Amino acid sequence: MGLDSMLGALALAAAGALGSSEAPAPGRELVERRLASMGTSLEVAIVAASREAGLEASELVVAEMRRVEDLLTTWRDSPLSRLNAAPVGKEIAIDRELGGVLAEVFRWAAR
Repeated sequence: MGLDSMLGALALAAAGALGSSEAPAPGRELVERRLASMGTSLEVAIVAASREAGLEASELVVAEMRRVEDLLTTWRDSPLSRLNAAPVGKEIAIDRELGGVLAEVFRWAAR
């Protein structure tokens, strides 16, 4: 998944968590998940046509969060930890996704 997919999954997780205090509409099911991710806790709330569909959607969010954590963790080997471990001033190759994420971080930091 690319940066847009990653940000979409994170937005979905955030929107679901923010809206979880309301009861779902009739005929809809609320599925909530809590897990540890990136040194903090993540709460995911999905409203779907069925519990099965909600669980399936929540699995997509959980899988994406694990994928993002594997890209950005500094607690174990990852593309970001390898970049951080590189000697200062030495050019190293990074993959397109990490480059995109870092460019987005720098864009947000400049606001």
